[in-house]
Amino acid sequence: FYVIFNIYSLLGTEVLSLSAPYQPGSYRFTWNGRDQMGNELSSGVYILKMESGKFLETRKLVLMK
Repeated sequence: FYVIFNIYSLLGTEVLSLSAPYQPGSYRFTWNGRDQMGNELSSGVYILKMESGKFLETRKLVLMK
C-alpha cells in the first residue's frame, strides 16, 4: 500500500508532504519539526493527515521546543 502523510499548520498551509510504500501492519511515524525545505517550524499545533486507498485519518500534533 502507498501511504501519504501531509502535515498542515492550523491556517491550512501544507508544511510537509511525504509518501512511501508500506506493508499492512503497525508503524511509528516520527516528524523532526521541519517543513518540506528543511526549515525549522515554530512551536504550535499542526494537523497530520494520513491517506492510503480508502483509509483517511487525521491527528493533532503539538510541536514543542
